[in-house]
Amino acid sequence: MLALIKAFWQIVLFREGPDSLPDSRPLLLIALIAYALTDCLIVFLSEIGQAEGELAALQFLVWMLVPAFLDIALLFVSVLTAVFYFGFIGRLRQTFTAMLGTSVLLQVLSLPSFVLLFFEQLSALWALSILVLVVMLLWSIALFGHILSRAIDKSFGIGVVLAVAYFFVNYQMFQLIPDF
Repeated sequence: MLALIKAFWQIVLFREGPDSLPDSRPLLLIALIAYALTDCLIVFLSEIGQAEGELAALQFLVWMLVPAFLDIALLFVSVLTAVFYFGFIGRLRQTFTAMLGTSVLLQVLSLPSFVLLFFEQLSALWALSILVLVVMLLWSIALFGHILSRAIDKSFGIGVVLAVAYFFVNYQMFQLIPDF
């Protein structure tokens, strides 16, 4: 397991690309589960204390799972579209696995700052948390650009444009999701 974390970490640091990961269904499944869990954890932390009673708990569970599913589906469709359009469909599994695994690492690193947002109110620590999250968002865009550019054999700039498009669509999609 440590070897997998190191492999994803090398991608996060732009030292390797998705081609450094094995083309493996079990690895994809592990990355997918980890991504879904971290997504659900972030939703849970952002809504903690708002669900009361059994019905509210069920609604809360659905509210956690729907965004995670939509996020994963959009990421998959985005990667599929990019590798298909540029003629590298054979790299789909490795690229999707790299996107999921590196996102998990960045989400885990962002978690303390994310939690501080809900417990600190307009303080220096709160401002630092915002700064860290903005840096992590920019790092994510650059990282997705790096992964996509390596997967489709195009320049880093093309990869970043695709990554920005993904993040924009993702943001717009989540603006449309109603509260349950």
